[in-house]
Amino acid sequence: MADLLEAGSSEVCLPTEEEWERAAGGVADKDRYPWDSMQGPATRDEAAILARANIRESGVGGTSPVAMYPLVASQPFGLMDLAGNVWEWTRDRDEDGWVWARGGSWYDKADSARVGSRYDVHPGFHFPHLGFRVCARCSPSAVDN
Repeated sequence: MADLLEAGSSEVCLPTEEEWERAAGGVADKDRYPWDSMQGPATRDEAAILARANIRESGVGGTSPVAMYPLVASQPFGLMDLAGNVWEWTRDRDEDGWVWARGGSWYDKADSARVGSRYDVHPGFHFPHLGFRVCARCSPSAVDN
């Protein structure tokens, strides 16, 4: 985060679910993975998924370094690790105050890493398969959440 602030950002924050979805290429097809083309079919081949995401089936058993899976770059923005590794907190909450996390993790099966998957987490919970990604520019509602 310090790098973002040094680069001139006045604040950093968690993305909203909408921002996370946009970074992952959208959810028109909820079964696609972030690396899948928005116009093409969703990846179904297990070997292709395992080459792109740190999920339970990969057998890593913990977090992996960013970009360990070079084929995982999201479409169209090229962001790394939006599928697998750790669930990413968002700013959005459900009606009971639980926070939505996106992206799946090393602890979960491949289908949890699809762009349409979400995980509701109590804000006080701490798990080794939860993490975060920050945005350099926050929408005005960020101050309200």
